[in-house]
Amino acid sequence: MRYIADLLTLARLVLAFVVPGCILQHEWHLALILFGAAALSDALDGWCARCWPYTLEEEARLPWRRIDHHALDNGPDALMLALAVAALAFIIDYWWMLALLIYGVGALFFVAVQLFIHRGKAKVAEVTDVVFGYWFVINIGMVAMEMAYRADVMVWTLGVGLGILAVLLPLKWARVVSRPETREAAMKHAK
Repeated sequence: MRYIADLLTLARLVLAFVVPGCILQHEWHLALILFGAAALSDALDGWCARCWPYTLEEEARLPWRRIDHHALDNGPDALMLALAVAALAFIIDYWWMLALLIYGVGALFFVAVQLFIHRGKAKVAEVTDVVFGYWFVINIGMVAMEMAYRADVMVWTLGVGLGILAVLLPLKWARVVSRPETREAAMKHAK
């Protein structure tokens, strides 16, 4: 059971490459379904990791468990968004401007969080990281809405999206309001 969280993360990593391929092939329905599955897996892997944690021996023995857990979880999410936005920008003219906005603002948030961490500004770093999370969710929504529009299932997608949000929000509530790992990293630099 302990491997379920890691398998969900691995599946999301694979989907990060499959979804843009679907977009480039104009397979909008499939892209939207896989994109939604990836979003659900993001919430479920955290829940599974909390339900079935690794032992200290397993953490030391398994090579992928030595990677920072938050980077391991967030990497496939960021890659999925980056590649989906790039694929949309490649085939839809106005997505070039959105891509520049998404990548630019995302880079500014990342740099700001890192700067606040290294200056030991724990609360500011954490709040900035939480706002960055909201920005990320807005971008996920924009990509999903574009795919839904192209698949001609906008109303259906809104209904399903609200249903998914109702499931995800309780599972991800701790991430919605705080980033303890960011606060802890900044507090280490403050000492």
